Amino acid sequence: MLTALFAFLKVILPTILYATWVFVTIYSVFKNVYWGLFLIVSLIPQPNVYYQFYVFPMGKDMLDISAFCVLLGIIVQRKGLQTKGSVPIVFFYLLLSYFSVWIASNEFSMPLPITMANPLLIQWKEYAAMIFLYFLSLHVFKEEKEHRQIIVLISLVILFIGIRGFRSFTAGGSFSEDSRYEGPFWREGLGSNHYGAFMAHYTAAVLGFFFFEKDKRLSILYAMTLFFGTYAILFSYSRGAYLATLVVIMFYGFIHKRSLLILVCVFIFSWTVLLPTSVVERVQMTKNESGEIESSAQQRIDLWHQATDLFLEYPIFGVGYSGFNIKMKSIQNHLTDTHNYYLKVLCEEGLVGFMLLCGLLLRALWQGWKLFKIGSNSFYRGLGLGFLGATLSIMITNGFGDRWSYYVLGGYFWILLGIVDQGIINSESKNIIRAGDELALETPQ
Repeated sequence: MLTALFAFLKVILPTILYATWVFVTIYSVFKNVYWGLFLIVSLIPQPNVYYQFYVFPMGKDMLDISAFCVLLGIIVQRKGLQTKGSVPIVFFYLLLSYFSVWIASNEFSMPLPITMANPLLIQWKEYAAMIFLYFLSLHVFKEEKEHRQIIVLISLVILFIGIRGFRSFTAGGSFSEDSRYEGPFWREGLGSNHYGAFMAHYTAAVLGFFFFEKDKRLSILYAMTLFFGTYAILFSYSRGAYLATLVVIMFYGFIHKRSLLILVCVFIFSWTVLLPTSVVERVQMTKNESGEIESSAQQRIDLWHQATDLFLEYPIFGVGYSGFNIKMKSIQNHLTDTHNYYLKVLCEEGLVGFMLLCGLLLRALWQGWKLFKIGSNSFYRGLGLGFLGATLSIMITNGFGDRWSYYVLGGYFWILLGIVDQGIINSESKNIIRAGDELALETPQ
């Protein structure tokens, strides 16, 4: 009986969810734009869910349609244009990426990037849609109540992904490349390193939220998310994710909770005993028994040399968007990724693009730090700290590959940046009001 019920739900549930999406999308245009973006946030890192909509009309474009309808809702409901926060640098960053598409189109004799006849424009569209989430977040999520709801939603999504991985994955006694868990990102052709990086980024954020949360129920939610997120990081066997997690914990220890530094010291001296055998084996794989660099690490070094040579050939604006990939295919190299996003930017967007990326990341760190320091309450301080940790984690994992330009990996960064910027605006307003009230009380009548 139960088996038949579950089979029926499996068939009917996608239709119900699709109908819900249609209703929420239309509702967000004319009534409340919040719900349209809320739906997008719930789906961003879950291609295993939204791929089920591909069989329905417009299902393949559901996230793009939702984002467009949210933008329409902002206009129809007269939310007003926001120019504060990180708007200028994000706008120029997006503009430069499109300029890079023109450079690559000219370099490789492709059609002008103004129609979908240009394959690079198709690739760039998803990248631009991810960045555009920042502008939507900044304009839609304006109140503290909404910020709290989105943070809880993000935590629930990460918890859901982590639990699915926990239930479907069994760690072996020793490391095997085939045993690595990929999470839901296999639908996008992404592997375990991407999954591990994603979980490292946003469990870092959840840890920051956890430190300042006063509601016991939410503290339990965050603790559960941290547990399953840590499990996912361990058995993704991503060394970049391991390093990012360790650095973030040390960072939190230095600026907020010194007891974490003691735990880090204990861990450094006993990690081979504390961690599962398969994880220890993975960490120690950088060199083989002869002391030589193992093959995957050696391949990365070779790719870095090729990316450096390409940068030296096109130092100012680079070879253009996705140019490294095209160049490697032209020489029949099956490895077409730099395995270091900073080198990818250097060779594809040159010094100009690299400096703008660094400026954007530094801006994100500054905004997180600022909210952590001036937040009008514990929630905003925790949000600032969590965003700081997430940004630091992102900066580290991108040294091991592209963990930046994929919608499913980077969408939450832009959502959180919008919320953090708005949180600073809200906190500054409240702090001014509070200072005025205190001054009025101190002034003799």
